[in-house]
Amino acid sequence: MACVAPSSRASPRRFRLTSTAMMESAPTTRAAITAARARSILRAVSGNLDVPGGEPLGYADPIGKILSFNKLEMNEALPPAQRAKQLGADEYPFFGYPGWERNDAANRRLPHDYMHPPWAGQTCVGHARAVLNAMRAGRPYPVKAAISVASNPLLSLADVRKTYEALSSLDLYVVAEYYLTPSAALADYVFPICTTVETTELWHGTDFCVACPSGIQPLYERRNTYDFWRGLAVRLGQKEHWPWENVEQVWDYCLAPVGLTFQKLVEQNGIFGRREYKRYEKLGFGTPSGKVEIRSSIFEALGCAPLPVYREMVLSPQGDPEIYRQYPLVLITGSRFMPMYHSEWRQIQAAREKRPDPLVTLHPETATKLGLKEGDWTRVSTPKGAIRMRLHISDMVDPRMADADHGWWFPERKEAELFDVFESNANILCPDDSELCSPEIGSWPHTALLCRVEKE
Repeated sequence: MACVAPSSRASPRRFRLTSTAMMESAPTTRAAITAARARSILRAVSGNLDVPGGEPLGYADPIGKILSFNKLEMNEALPPAQRAKQLGADEYPFFGYPGWERNDAANRRLPHDYMHPPWAGQTCVGHARAVLNAMRAGRPYPVKAAISVASNPLLSLADVRKTYEALSSLDLYVVAEYYLTPSAALADYVFPICTTVETTELWHGTDFCVACPSGIQPLYERRNTYDFWRGLAVRLGQKEHWPWENVEQVWDYCLAPVGLTFQKLVEQNGIFGRREYKRYEKLGFGTPSGKVEIRSSIFEALGCAPLPVYREMVLSPQGDPEIYRQYPLVLITGSRFMPMYHSEWRQIQAAREKRPDPLVTLHPETATKLGLKEGDWTRVSTPKGAIRMRLHISDMVDPRMADADHGWWFPERKEAELFDVFESNANILCPDDSELCSPEIGSWPHTALLCRVEKE
């Protein structure tokens, strides 16, 4: 606790109080992989796991009978030789097939209506840095084409210049998007897709399932993403694996085990489950041992630290005192702010009236010390790069920190290159070098970086 406190700006006493609180109530926060594992261990040893008022485990009845994406994937169709080519899995095996296969096998021993195996589409992916490097340098093999769907890589990935170079090097880049984003502006082909109000959705939680009907018919030529992927699959001769002609038929298939269709679920306003606690006493857990593993056998088999280990950030006051002297503020770039959602809504006039400019927020004491005042245009810089932001002053921010908006581009600047995505994009400030990323899953730092803020 004492070693974590300086970087977190919290006292060892606060950590002890937090740990005690976790043992007395249900914790709900998320953190990086090591903190998440420590939290999971605390909930188990404190008796806070799968008890009333604690953290539930698995699916309530009959919600677990509804099919989720893991039942729609065809991971078995990808042979071991092809899986071995997954970019980044050698460096971050837990987030690739080596880790997914172990997690999948451990969870498949449990009844499906109790515990669903992990969905490979979320927990078994190529690492962005490895994929971008393969695009740019062709190692370990060339990547010459890419499809991105509603992801806007120029505003969702670190090291924006590298992302730009990688996408620009492709022979074919296809984007499916709601509107023309900076990343879509780089594409060879752009497919307009439905927003959430123009298509249906099955909202499948652990304790409930709700049908979300479309609010309006798709505008213009927009299609939902299922139509996009199925259309491509049919052209590639895979029609037998896509028997559902539209996404509503997919939802009907998923709901069939509970005797419902999508339309029936709409009419009854959802289905809510009944939870049985402590089923692990009869069924065990989704681990190789079937027990709560404080020491993770999967992490150990993959060469990762089997127990949570505190690692000081490389670019932090304690990690690099010399850099700290040059960049004396700790930077946050991931804070949410209304009415924007990540990089969305910048083109909506009503939203821009509420938040017309990208902001960096400083404490009043910090702003005074730097000779800055509310509304000044500033240059926010890290060792990685610099961006332009307007200053906001608030005592909600610690005097030692700076909080920069993320996701900024300027859709009104239609004549500018890629809508001036390099001007105020907070990911310009973020590195993704190997030594700076999580050694377990490769997540890159977008908070707890070092920066300085100067008047423009």
